[in-house]
Amino acid sequence: MSASTATTPATSIIDKLNADWLRLQGRPAPRALVETPALQPCRTLGEIHDLTKAAMRDDADQVRADSALGALIEAAQRDAAANDAGRTVLQILLGHAVRIAARAYRPGVAGICGDLSQLSASSVTGVWEVIRVYPVRRRSRRIAANVALDARRTFARTLHQANCAELPVEPAYLDVPVPEAALDAGVELLGVLAWGIDQRVITPSEAALLTRVYCPAPGEAGGAAVADQLGLPWPTVRQRCSRAVRRLASAVSAVGHCA
Repeated sequence: MSASTATTPATSIIDKLNADWLRLQGRPAPRALVETPALQPCRTLGEIHDLTKAAMRDDADQVRADSALGALIEAAQRDAAANDAGRTVLQILLGHAVRIAARAYRPGVAGICGDLSQLSASSVTGVWEVIRVYPVRRRSRRIAANVALDARRTFARTLHQANCAELPVEPAYLDVPVPEAALDAGVELLGVLAWGIDQRVITPSEAALLTRVYCPAPGEAGGAAVADQLGLPWPTVRQRCSRAVRRLASAVSAVGHCA
């Protein structure tokens, strides 16, 4: 029930949040959440966390995932003093914060980009800030993906203000998935790519390439291995992916979401 830190060394804020969650997960859920259809039959914060994460991993259960996240976020926004709902959302989406920080980390570089602890604190803050203001009624679909994208923007602004080295433009969830985060990343990636095809931002062939590179099927290699399979240089494939991702990022930024 804790976010994976497989892509990064141990970082204090992530460790503290996971340790804190071990204490919080048995706490009874607020009545309003217990009575929410998407969250039944949950009775504790930990059960809500597990049910929502399971729904997020199931393509056929995305409506329930969005309903559950929406109910949690709205509960957190109604009463800032009642922190349990917001804290549960933060734990559910903590893997996004881990991946955002990992993408920005530059070992040996001076400043915030060379300090994984600072990066993690900034990325967690970004996720939390988005949770507090996310417009559930207006952006009720693919909530996890949209929160991650908004948090990435908030995080990028923080780094820009800190005069950090330039960061990749890809949304954090278009990174190569890792154990425990792979299913979440896969669901979100496919949703973003489907939106991109529908909006004619990318072609189906580009979507297929991005899927193979960034979210390979179980047992298959992604990344540079795809270039070998295609008989192309890895820099060429990477450049094609980067161009497609830049168009996706620009399109999402223009409309404010990918729902």
